[in-house]
Amino acid sequence: MRCAQMKRKSINEAKIIERFFGIQGVRSADLLGIGDDAAVLPETKLGKRCVMTTDTLLVNTHFFPDVSPYSLGHKSLAVNLSDLAAMGAKPEYALMSLTMPKLDDKWMAKFSGGFFDLAQNFDVKLIGGDLVRGPLSITVTAIGYVNGNEFLRRDSAKDGDDIWISGIIGGAAFALDHRKKKVNYLPKDKIREFDQILDEPMPRVILGQELLGVANSAIDISDGFIRDINRILVASKLGGEIYYEDIPRVDELSLIDNETDKKRYLLCGGDEYELAFTAPASNRSKIEELSKTSKVECTRVGIVVAGNGLKIFDKNGKKISIKSWGFDHFE
Repeated sequence: MRCAQMKRKSINEAKIIERFFGIQGVRSADLLGIGDDAAVLPETKLGKRCVMTTDTLLVNTHFFPDVSPYSLGHKSLAVNLSDLAAMGAKPEYALMSLTMPKLDDKWMAKFSGGFFDLAQNFDVKLIGGDLVRGPLSITVTAIGYVNGNEFLRRDSAKDGDDIWISGIIGGAAFALDHRKKKVNYLPKDKIREFDQILDEPMPRVILGQELLGVANSAIDISDGFIRDINRILVASKLGGEIYYEDIPRVDELSLIDNETDKKRYLLCGGDEYELAFTAPASNRSKIEELSKTSKVECTRVGIVVAGNGLKIFDKNGKKISIKSWGFDHFE
């Protein structure tokens, strides 16, 4: 009986991979993708360096059980591409390990659709992975390239650098609390828009590449703005000042009467996947220009200073005290 069960599982696994992912597989003379035990990448081009990242999304930790499978497919790749964007890398390949409680054709069709729609947007090829039974979780490894030492990192901020944020923030944390029914501020016609901010973030891949040679350091905002920008400051052995009123925010936060909640969404809310970066003041005009070319608004929100520690100031120059610094799996 055990052998029969194993054989049946093997057949189902192979069929599901071929049906939903194999059609997008890559196999050529210089690239071995889906269908073998491992992917064999082409010989690295002269001067190119491979950049790899991996992230896991787990049900009830990173997403709700009833989330749209299309959105989940999108997000599973987006969070990895966001990491590559923070490095200034151009993404090219991805691997996926998918654990699910049972096979479901309709669910899988929507999930793979969300994954491949985003993958095609950035010309990313899925080249392998694994499929097993268990609690729903998705692990994706993304692979990209940079030219030599032309990449962004966390430990290269400089004293006097401006601190910037791409896009607007606060929406994902706001949407999360709304879905948990902790708040009820959103008009009905805005609920889908905010769900999309949380469930289908758009990684700033192009902006990350355009920041090469312009920014000194960068990180993607996944665990909350102040937690992530502080990671840059700690790595760079410097301090920082953030001007709260300058932080770009979704308009709907004005609906919130509770100032503590508002500050928490802006400063500590995770799942943003915008870029936080530092750059010399002399590059302000360059950043404003590339903001236009990349069609992603970039806003100056603070400054890097000598010393250590991060301080946040309100519009009157008064220091804002924060109890929570954002998301951490084990805090």
